[in-house]
Amino acid sequence: MNENQKIRDKLSSIDWNFSQSQSSRSIHSLHPYPAKFIPEIPTSIIQCLNTDDDKIIFDPFCGSGTSLRAAQEMHYESIGVDLNPIACMISKVKTTALPERFLIVAKQVKDAAEKNKSQHFTETIPNVNHWFNLDVQKNIRSLRNEIECFSDDNLKLHLNFCLSANIVRYSNQESDTRYAAIKKQSQADDLFRSFYNSAQKLAEQKSNHNILDKSVKVIEGNILELSPHEIDKPIGLLLTSPPYPNAYEYWLYHKYRMFWLGYDPIKVKNDEIGARPHYFKKNPQTELDFQRQMRDMLESLLPKFSDGAFLSFVVGNSRIHGREIENDKLIIEAAGDLDISHFVTLTRDIMQKRKSFNLRNSRLKSEKIVILRLQ
Repeated sequence: MNENQKIRDKLSSIDWNFSQSQSSRSIHSLHPYPAKFIPEIPTSIIQCLNTDDDKIIFDPFCGSGTSLRAAQEMHYESIGVDLNPIACMISKVKTTALPERFLIVAKQVKDAAEKNKSQHFTETIPNVNHWFNLDVQKNIRSLRNEIECFSDDNLKLHLNFCLSANIVRYSNQESDTRYAAIKKQSQADDLFRSFYNSAQKLAEQKSNHNILDKSVKVIEGNILELSPHEIDKPIGLLLTSPPYPNAYEYWLYHKYRMFWLGYDPIKVKNDEIGARPHYFKKNPQTELDFQRQMRDMLESLLPKFSDGAFLSFVVGNSRIHGREIENDKLIIEAAGDLDISHFVTLTRDIMQKRKSFNLRNSRLKSEKIVILRLQ
């Protein structure tokens, strides 16, 4: 039996459904993020497709950093890219050391924000009064003001993570996956307690499992515009879940988090691959645009791949104007144009509790793990 067949057999022997996933009790549970990897998927892929220590693991759509954290825990260096600043914030927090005296500072921020609530301010956030009660606006602004007093970027990163994790909860938005305004029971002043509780949980997770001997680089930007100089080592494994066409709107999930933290969600919306508005405008995109985007990405990365490198994509189908699109086949075809060979395709069930703003895509029952390989 040759090496390739042994790897295929090893991949096929795994139950990729992972019905007993521990992600709900890990660092991956501390900040909401749509359609994220469960950590068992990248961990198992890395174990089966292990690469040399002098190569990196690369995720061009790193999202909340699950694959980057898995690579770090398995002692590989990694680089992740994402257009969404909230995704980059979460990825960095998961893979960097906890700042010194973090809990002490978080308590100071909470107490000072509670004491010095913003009374006179003008928010330029669109429709802010529809989505946030005035008392909640004052409390978010107070926490932001206190956080911005610090010059340490890593400290501000972790503090903003704890605030961001609670913004939708204290808004009028029904949930992270339901974009409807409702009346909630939560009291505005509970935000201060929830902020500090998030800090405590983050510190606990990092003290229990803080493996930081391998570097992780997170790049905020458009993968289609990435400079090759940003990747300073050969890629031994590409491991990602690209945004499906007309499926998840990552910018919309995090729209008000971005506004409150000083980012521009509209720019993210305009550049986000797969976002639904691209498929409903005057000259709409089609699945062929997605295929071209995947091809362009792979072509730009070709010089960075090591010989025999594996490429792994976790993708589901899309529905565009009533047509079901098999995205795994589009990726295989895009790679074939570049002489990257199809290695194996595996199928896993999607847990039906997963939600989406696009309800048609929330009914998808399975997704594919597509493995490609350079010759």
